[in-house]
Order: sequence, then structure tokens, then C-alpha cells
Amino acid sequence: MIFETERLTVRPWTADDAAAAFAIYRDPEVTRYLGNSRTHTELADSAAWIARLAERNAALTGGLGLWAATLREADRPIGLLALAPLDGGSEIEVGYHLGRDWWGRGYATELARGGLDYGFGGLGLGRIVGVTFPENVASQRVLLKAGLRHEGRGSYYGHELEYFALDAADRARPGRG
Repeated sequence: MIFETERLTVRPWTADDAAAAFAIYRDPEVTRYLGNSRTHTELADSAAWIARLAERNAALTGGLGLWAATLREADRPIGLLALAPLDGGSEIEVGYHLGRDWWGRGYATELARGGLDYGFGGLGLGRIVGVTFPENVASQRVLLKAGLRHEGRGSYYGHELEYFALDAADRARPGRG
């Protein structure tokens, strides 16, 4: 386990999660705003994706990674939480996605806040950023509710994206995050 929130557990993906990952990422609405990711069309896509995540996580240092988000009462993944370098750079990005069955229940905001808590409190990060496609208003609302502030647009992952950020010092101020 990486960390828990009130309703969720964040943990490493395992090969046993392929069916759950397929149930999530075969939905084009889920993968719509994931940039360079593609919709999984068969179980083997999900198994290969999990293997790539494991390789990427092994290469990351400092407690960073891309992990499965599960409901605390059931160990089946409902999405992903990432704390990883933004587009291979030095800034650390919080990212999240959920299967459509779990949209609109506050899980994305809970994941984002949990990632911020873990990043600032557990890892001692000084700044965490997030990016979204301009038309992904729902994800922008999540980042704002989690306490990040919109700082403009930038080019990341080959796309023009909205850029949000939160510094640890700002988060500690009353009324933030």
C-alpha cells in the first residue's frame, strides 16, 4: 500500500489487476483525455499496460509512481493515481483517472487530495502541478477543489494543456487545499 484516504486505497498495480484495468480502459470516454494513451481493445492490452507501469515505476525514485486506486472495502482497481515527473521534466504532477462507473462521486477529488497529502507530507515535495486538456472542465474542477491554482497553459505530452500548481508553503495557509 502507498497510502489510504477515507474511501480509497492507493497501491501498486499487479498482474492480477488486468481484468479490472481492462474494464476501466476499454471505455473511450475514460481514455479520451489521457493524451497519448489509447483505449484497450483486449485484455492483453491491459496486461501489457500494467507491465509498462511496473517498468516505469521501477525507474522512478523518491517514492513517485503510478498506482492503482481501489475502494477500501474491495481490492479491485477503479482507477489510477500518479505522482510522477510532468512530461519527463523536473516538476511533479498529480494525475488521476477513474472508470466511468465511479465518476461524479467525489473519488477524483479525494484521490487528488490524497496524492497531495502524500506528496507534500510523505515525500516532502515543495510543489505539485497538474495538467488537463482545455475542454476537460471536470478535471479542472477537481484540481481547483484539491487546492491547486490555474497558472495558464503550456505544451506538455505533445498537447497544449491547462496548467495548475500548488506550492507546499501555499497549501499550509488557512483556506488552502
